[in-house]
Amino acid sequence: MKKAKIISVHIQKGGAGKTTTTSFLGGELAARGFKVLLLDTDKQKNLTVNYRLKFEEDDPEKKRKNVYNFIINSKKKDFNPFDYIIPTEFENIDMVPAVSDQPSISKELDSTNLGRLEFVKSALQDLQNAYDFIIIDCGLDLDVLSYNCYQASDFVIVPVNPEPNTKECIPPTYAFLEENMEHNPNLKAGVVFVNVDARESISRTTIASVAEGMKDICKIFDIQIRRDTNVKQAQDYRVPINLFAPKSKAAIDVSMLIDELLLELKEVCPEKMGV
Repeated sequence: MKKAKIISVHIQKGGAGKTTTTSFLGGELAARGFKVLLLDTDKQKNLTVNYRLKFEEDDPEKKRKNVYNFIINSKKKDFNPFDYIIPTEFENIDMVPAVSDQPSISKELDSTNLGRLEFVKSALQDLQNAYDFIIIDCGLDLDVLSYNCYQASDFVIVPVNPEPNTKECIPPTYAFLEENMEHNPNLKAGVVFVNVDARESISRTTIASVAEGMKDICKIFDIQIRRDTNVKQAQDYRVPINLFAPKSKAAIDVSMLIDELLLELKEVCPEKMGV
């Protein structure tokens, strides 16, 4: 049986479009008939909020279903990953959510010496036959949790918003990728430019600079996600862009990006297989 492709979305910069890109990927892949699991490891929990998942503070059963428990409990003998998954209201999309008061996963991982770099891999192991794609919204840090996510992944997507200060995060991102690829030789990566306005010279020069700096270790995706006010509106309504405004520039770009990604991953859409 074919196993899920695991994709981490990560860059060490706030406001770069990391969570937005994760939402883009999940929404479009699900619309094409793929079964998608989203993993929200970012302590800001924006992905969880974007997919309309809420938790009652006085409901311990619901609060138990969160990414902290999912990862930290993954090496226990009685661990069942399905116990931590919540279906979203969107077809084909499930999530392991974040909660606002969850402890630091990285601190917990740092405190153990027993396979501390393989907790995420262990947590996802028994889910790979249940989903087509598992997409991880990583936190901002280049820490042991992000390392865990990379080691569990087949592919890392680096979303880049082409602003002047974006260049500063490229060298550490490159080094982190390079280190992870040494320990996970099957890991591949790609840069996706988001919120692009080709009319701005700073966008063009930043894209050229980042592409030059990352091309030796990453695929540079041809498709760029253009700046589109519909993206913020979709976030306000907490609906994936492909459902909120399917004919918008961003939705069209995301669709073409998924085409390019599937070719890179050599995947075939279920809808094309008659599923």
